[in-house]
Amino acid sequence: MLRRHRTRWILSSLFLVFLFLAVAPSVARAQEPATIQGVVKDKETGEFLDYANVLLAGTNRGTMSLGGGVFRFRGMRPGTYTVKILYLGYAPVEQTVTLKPGETAKMTFALETVIVEQLEAFEVEGAEYMVNVSSAVTEHSVSSETFEKFAIDSLEDALSKQAGVVSRAGELYVRGGRSGEISYEMDGVVVNNPLGGGHMEVSTLSVENMGIATGGLDAKYGNALSGVVNIVTKEGGQKFAGAVRFLTDDFGRQDKTYTNYDRLEYQFGGPMGLDGLTYSISGDLLFRDSENTSVAHRPEYKARIGDTTLFKFRRRQFNSGKGSIKLAYTIDENKKVTAEYSYSTSLGQSYSPNWSISGYAKRVIYLPEVLPPGSGSIRQDYYATGRNIPVYYGPWFENMLSMARTVLVVDERNASAQHQMLPVLEVRGAYDNRTYTVVAHATYDGFRYPHSAFSTVAEDSAYTAFNSADRSGQFKSIGQVAKVVWRHSLSERTFYNVRLGMVAFDSRYDVEGKDPWQYNHGGIWSPGLFTGQNRIYQRGSDYYTDPLNGYYITTSDQSHYQEEYSRVYSIGAELVSTRWDGHLVETGAGVRYNDLERYALSAPAVMRQSRFTDLWSQGGNRNVFHTYNPEAYWYAQDRWEYEGMVVNYGLRWDMFSPGSAAAIELANEDVDANVVKYKTALQPRLGFAFPITERDGFYFHYGRFVQFPDREKLFASQDPVGNSSILGNPNLQPETTVQYSAGIKHQFTDHIAAQFSLYSKDIYDLIAATTVTDESTGQTLARYINKAYAQARGVEFTLNKRYSDHYEFRLAYTYSFADGVASSTEFGANPEGLEFLPNQELPLDWDQRHALGLMFLLAEPSVWSSSFSFDYGSGFPWTPSDRFAKRQDPLLENSERLPATYSLTVQLERNVDLYGKRLSLQLQAFNLLNQDQVISPGGAGIAPGMINGAGYAGMSHLTETGKFGAALLQDADGDGTDEFIPIIDPRTFGQHRLFRIGVGYYF
Repeated sequence: MLRRHRTRWILSSLFLVFLFLAVAPSVARAQEPATIQGVVKDKETGEFLDYANVLLAGTNRGTMSLGGGVFRFRGMRPGTYTVKILYLGYAPVEQTVTLKPGETAKMTFALETVIVEQLEAFEVEGAEYMVNVSSAVTEHSVSSETFEKFAIDSLEDALSKQAGVVSRAGELYVRGGRSGEISYEMDGVVVNNPLGGGHMEVSTLSVENMGIATGGLDAKYGNALSGVVNIVTKEGGQKFAGAVRFLTDDFGRQDKTYTNYDRLEYQFGGPMGLDGLTYSISGDLLFRDSENTSVAHRPEYKARIGDTTLFKFRRRQFNSGKGSIKLAYTIDENKKVTAEYSYSTSLGQSYSPNWSISGYAKRVIYLPEVLPPGSGSIRQDYYATGRNIPVYYGPWFENMLSMARTVLVVDERNASAQHQMLPVLEVRGAYDNRTYTVVAHATYDGFRYPHSAFSTVAEDSAYTAFNSADRSGQFKSIGQVAKVVWRHSLSERTFYNVRLGMVAFDSRYDVEGKDPWQYNHGGIWSPGLFTGQNRIYQRGSDYYTDPLNGYYITTSDQSHYQEEYSRVYSIGAELVSTRWDGHLVETGAGVRYNDLERYALSAPAVMRQSRFTDLWSQGGNRNVFHTYNPEAYWYAQDRWEYEGMVVNYGLRWDMFSPGSAAAIELANEDVDANVVKYKTALQPRLGFAFPITERDGFYFHYGRFVQFPDREKLFASQDPVGNSSILGNPNLQPETTVQYSAGIKHQFTDHIAAQFSLYSKDIYDLIAATTVTDESTGQTLARYINKAYAQARGVEFTLNKRYSDHYEFRLAYTYSFADGVASSTEFGANPEGLEFLPNQELPLDWDQRHALGLMFLLAEPSVWSSSFSFDYGSGFPWTPSDRFAKRQDPLLENSERLPATYSLTVQLERNVDLYGKRLSLQLQAFNLLNQDQVISPGGAGIAPGMINGAGYAGMSHLTETGKFGAALLQDADGDGTDEFIPIIDPRTFGQHRLFRIGVGYYF
């Protein structure tokens, strides 16, 4: 039975859990650090005062007001503080503030001018530091202000601008590792999809802060070979506040748009009446087409009042929605609990240029033939021949039964004759226009080559509307995260955290919402008239009906169907203490339980009979599994400060079990059929930080990291007959990385800091594929194994200037190498398997030697701002293809380079005061230089196979002509030699220049 999207159980569970925690305050949560943020100005003129001394009375902490009179104290423990302001020529002012856990308290100081003869001396440590010289971690952060002030569409877009991160075709690669080696966390809860294919997405307006750690990871971080991203979402404050923003590239007319982009973002929150209880609600609605928009029909919706249409809305090629609600309840100064539910959904349509044509095709009905009595024989009964006669559709089909007569039909094709009363009638065949006697029972109704001629108009009643874009695939997905976090401070030096999480993903890929048995595609077997099945629609050429054009799909559905379902239940806890002088000790443990299911079919309408059990199953090729498996982890770490040196050391233990349902069905004497039930890995971490001054430090880190395979690689179908993909392998070992990193951190001034780091990574036990033979069936198949290896090394440099004197900037540069023997987990799945493994490491697909990113902001706070983001990347590698070679030379793998890419993105903003709140008008420009950024150098592929000898050229077109883009290979001039016929495939290049306008309201 097929799974369906389910959400109600998560909402109910979240409500019950939070209700329990709200009425049971004994469930505790540790205090979060708080922040004091204030502004200093002249009381008489209102002018903001920079460089005022700001002190916390009774402590030795101090800072200065900078960048428009603003000052901040971060990382404050909850409690009561007195803030004192000193400025030459002004009377001292002080205010008292009480901080609650996680709160950002905002203060305003208006100073009066006085004549001062002598000032009392105060000792001030200085402004807040931009570098942590006691840490060996390489990390970068993105604040909520960055998403507001820069033209950044998503979290991934912001991450791609950080040093050590490479973005190619929408995938992120960190320090030379494969995509999918990043662990995403929301407030400490892992939100990756265990089946692979992404993570939970949230609105950019819901993000308070996002950090990515790319090196020097402490023992608390696991199951991530390359990096960890932690997303901290916003909580409501003590006053109602929020923002709403709308962006569009529609400039008033349907033909005056770039990608038909409309996006609405919102976030608001505040107190809920009960003391200590706050809420925050955020969301994001996005609708867009792309440069690759097909001719698919998309419904239009209208909002009406009576006969008046308020507005119209048409569904786009890509449609998505995100939403979240977060509740925070401060029980007392030591205890706090938060509960959050996040939801995301998307609906989109795939694009291929040969699946984008609209018109009319002749509809064909297949009817079983019978021979009437006396038809060249002495038979007195109607005789079933076993043939199916193609007949063109017409009004007669709807009245077929009323036109038929009932007769006795005999079928003698089996050992014993079968007799059945059936309705029969006479029709004209599509082959030769002859009259045939047939049974009034359609064994096929649809389009088929060569009968279903295609036309742009309905030439007669047989022509039926056909839109191939509607019959290409569409995908639907739902992601959900429900989590509860509580913390409890046991003393001033010790606290613990406990996290409970439920993460759910559902997805479905189909054609027009059809179930598998409803598909219309090549290779369908139809029920026979009496017994068995008849294959009447069996060739790849059946997708095409125009003999003069072997390119556009003019019949059929895209022959793939897939549903995925995953649920992850987790609980984790950590204990942190500084009770021992010079030590910051942390230990933690947790468990996860996965419920995973996949139902993927190629040729989904085909019914396949097992040669061993005689049972019938849906789908010509299948990848079907449903499994449960547990995971667990434990870690301990310490940061020891001793005589000017800081030592960070720790140990992590991870356990994974494929579950009791996992099995190896492959019959091969070289493959162990026994499944290893438990796999464990120990990972030591060791780092040294050498603070030279409070602004300068050197660090070194060694770490061993493991990541268990995506569950798809473990549990993919074991069926050796009719498998649609690579055989799963429950005995796969975790992939392993050993990384060495070192660096220097230096703060030049109160506003400028830099970090220089270098790294070297050895990566082994990477997943690839090889070919094996199932000895019980003789089938040769591909199977996942731990075989590949890689190496990465690089140098990173970042230079940051925080806001002051009306500007800020961030510069990130990376010089790196990523070499190995397999860029993909499917490497080796070809018939030769890994027999011809390269004898040296070659550049991997994402090996980008130089990457430079610059983000620059000019602003007058609350008045105007201008931001510029420039990205440069040297060319990615590609592999030449010799179409005349019997076997490609392995050393040609990624031996050529694409052109370098560069992009300039701009956002201009003007703010207007509207009833004491801020109204923002924005203009965004993307790829302002309008560069052709090559995404798929040989095009993105054409399927299925074509008629008239046409084939897809792939990379051989680029290899032989030097031109990017897709092409067909076909002997068009009849000289016996195939020629390249270029075709337009917009997927070859990335997004070109576009502009958007926006309006935001911040309150």
